[in-house]
Amino acid sequence: MMDFRKIAFVAAIAALMMASQSCKDDETTKDYFDDVYSISLPEYIEVGYTKDFNVVDSMMIYPQETYGTVGYFFIDPYTEENDTLIYADGTLAGDGIYQFYTPDTLDAFTLTFTAFSDLYYNKSSSASFVLVKRGLDGTGSITNFEIKEADQTFTDPRDGIEYYYSTIDGVDWMRQNLAWAGAGKSYEEAEAMRELFGQYYTWDEAQTACPEGWELPTDADWAAAAAGFAEEAAAGKDIEGAAGAFMEDIYFNSIKMWEFWREVKITNKAGLSVMPVGYATVEGNDYVFDGLYSYAAFWTADEVDTDSAYARYIYQDKDMVYLASMPKKDFAASVRCIRK
Repeated sequence: MMDFRKIAFVAAIAALMMASQSCKDDETTKDYFDDVYSISLPEYIEVGYTKDFNVVDSMMIYPQETYGTVGYFFIDPYTEENDTLIYADGTLAGDGIYQFYTPDTLDAFTLTFTAFSDLYYNKSSSASFVLVKRGLDGTGSITNFEIKEADQTFTDPRDGIEYYYSTIDGVDWMRQNLAWAGAGKSYEEAEAMRELFGQYYTWDEAQTACPEGWELPTDADWAAAAAGFAEEAAAGKDIEGAAGAFMEDIYFNSIKMWEFWREVKITNKAGLSVMPVGYATVEGNDYVFDGLYSYAAFWTADEVDTDSAYARYIYQDKDMVYLASMPKKDFAASVRCIRK
């Protein structure tokens, strides 16, 4: 006897397979865009920065003669909403310009630009950035910087930047890292970071970086500044017990810069407000920044030999002001200027 149920089942499976194959045959296989466009922004951007991305005239877009009509949209980094500039059929949505702006919100964001088409898979390019703001009054990126009514200030006549300073045994010490742009590099070479972290100078640059009337401290000057806070403070040696007196519990964009360690009690008794902005290694014109949130490094005026000079540095987990011999040309550190 013929099993009609088996025949019906086989026929049903065959029909499903034919239908599936028919759907596949009807599908349009999409291609991938070539990686020919990108967007770029500085890694650190100051509040108030604006930039127009003109998709119509920009080299970011894909040529129509090669790719056909392509649409483009940005994803707003603050609202995460799409802002279409050109539709997939090639018609403009407005003027084809995306106006990038920066609100007064100190945080990290990502701007995303996407190309889309009926013939291609979406292709996106992103640029991540951190919004920062100058000022030490508690409204900028640097907060918890103690300011008292009696605090003294000095304005560098070369660029108008104002520095707070403390007086230790008759010597005036800048409380901020020197930010003069006539030499050195800003953090990650972002102009927005220059006044926040100061410039990073090679030893040769540091020799002439301070404004008139101020100078680069010697190692003996650093030892003298630490003398009131350490059992023993001598030039040419590590100084134990003074790091906490130099450090201030400063925050950057609400991030605590000095990590808590039991061995270190941060008091800033010396009034130098040292913060851990790290250092840079230098290869030609390339600066590689390292040590953020863990190191503070400062050049002294003292040479070791033709190729090396002394630097003072603080590392987060020890109450020590270390002394190190560093290469003059291949190492970039912060500068604190003094006035005697």
